[in-house]
Amino acid sequence: MFKSSKWNPLKKEDPKELVRKWKGSIRSEIRNTEREINSLVLEQKKAAVQIKECAKRNDMISAKLLAKEVVRLRGAVARLAGNKANLIALSNEMTQMLAVSKVATTIKQSSTLMATMNNLVKIPRLQQDMKEMAKEMARAGLIQDTISESMDSAMDSENIEEAAAEAVDQVLLEITGETMSQMSAVPTGKVGGKTTVAMETTQEEEDDDALMERLAGLKALA
Repeated sequence: MFKSSKWNPLKKEDPKELVRKWKGSIRSEIRNTEREINSLVLEQKKAAVQIKECAKRNDMISAKLLAKEVVRLRGAVARLAGNKANLIALSNEMTQMLAVSKVATTIKQSSTLMATMNNLVKIPRLQQDMKEMAKEMARAGLIQDTISESMDSAMDSENIEEAAAEAVDQVLLEITGETMSQMSAVPTGKVGGKTTVAMETTQEEEDDDALMERLAGLKALA
């Protein structure tokens, strides 16, 4: 997202021009985030349709895996929405700065801007962008050099929580009107009057292989 200009120590950069450039980069990242959110919401809708189909044929194994995927998708959307909110807040803060004649002084005194940048630097894909922006601010004398150190200390990667059984149950209840335990009480299928445990196991393995690839992709986004 963020394109760092080649630094010339003999050239004094105009703070207002820097702010305009940063705002352009932030707008671009906001649009990218919105596209990702829309894509994940579409995936949620597709998964919901599949869960209903699984419920109709009493396929609780696939329904459970898909419900876990929906939980993961919702978590990813929530995190992206938080990222977007922070980016908008940062852009708004910079807009206010452009309205002030002494931009350099305003940035130095803005604890809100620094707090927002520290929130954004915790996001893996934005870490480098925020560090580059901070370096440019420091070179222009807008912030203290120590901001890079404080950002580095905040760069703990976010832990992705495993979908809790309660959350999966909630998703199933929302979409099918039944919880996991209620679905488990219904026989999943018989051949020749005998329950085919082996077939259920094979189906679980096949469904797991297909769906875990999608879940891995979601973990990368989160």
